[in-house]
Amino acid sequence: MNKENYKYSIIVPAYNVENYVERCINSVTEQKYDNYEIIIVDDGSTDQTGDICDNIAKKNDNIKIIHKSNGGLSSARNEGIKVASGDYLIFLDSDDFWVENDFLVNINAIMNNEDVIIFNSFKYFDENSKIKARFKLSNNFNNLNHNEKMKYIIENNIYKACAWDKIIKASIFKDNKMLFPEGVLSEDMEWCGMLLDKAKKINVYPNVVYAYRQRDNSISKSVSKKHLIDIYNQIYEGTKTKNQYVLNYFAYEYLILYSYAFVLKDKEIIKKAKKLSWILSYDISHKVKKIKKLYNVFGYTMCGKILEKYLKWK
Repeated sequence: MNKENYKYSIIVPAYNVENYVERCINSVTEQKYDNYEIIIVDDGSTDQTGDICDNIAKKNDNIKIIHKSNGGLSSARNEGIKVASGDYLIFLDSDDFWVENDFLVNINAIMNNEDVIIFNSFKYFDENSKIKARFKLSNNFNNLNHNEKMKYIIENNIYKACAWDKIIKASIFKDNKMLFPEGVLSEDMEWCGMLLDKAKKINVYPNVVYAYRQRDNSISKSVSKKHLIDIYNQIYEGTKTKNQYVLNYFAYEYLILYSYAFVLKDKEIIKKAKKLSWILSYDISHKVKKIKKLYNVFGYTMCGKILEKYLKWK
């Protein structure tokens, strides 16, 4: 068991979440572990979010508050990264929350100099939501070597384009000056590709920790042309690498661009997406492998229409 008492910096970007932020913060302060700091970045909220956060911080010395003008999610996270003093960083979106009070205790106990640890999540709709794990881990996973673990997490889509399901060594940020790209949508996609390229040791914590709140007005519920152009640009830039794991990661993320290009029926996006279809050859992922088979049988356009129908049905 690891005896070192690591410090964790939990970065919470907050914008107009007056109905959610207190529960979010409480899910950290109720942890059975005390070597942490919470960095709340109030990103120019126009409701009571800033005042609520200030009041919470007055009661807890582990909480820092940054008030800034609105700059978006990436900008808020980057401000938090700049002042973080922990050995490891964790991102927690302010409308979400953790459901395991032993999370930091358990993580600290198993920590073995990993660069990244991925943890489990579930979709939270309301108080009646069942905790359904996003992924299940093989009983044999801990017996795998590094390369086998990397293949497993890509194969089973465990490594995804989100910042909030990962614990990341602080030196990764410092050594690579790795901030989130600002002014784009789905910014986690490019950032997670960079992280995967830099991380030398990745592990998985299978317990369900993170409640990912489903809100009708969340960015993930709507996809626009700008959204897809941003995704295209991130995949285009991210695939300029020889790292096979990164290429296979982007192959899975490409399915989002491919599918929604046909949902929007935008000829420009459909044409752009076709230029990147070569990425389907990197098919470690079970899902990519299935789409690649459809693509080979039906061709680009018909396969895209099948994906469109699937998304509408789902």
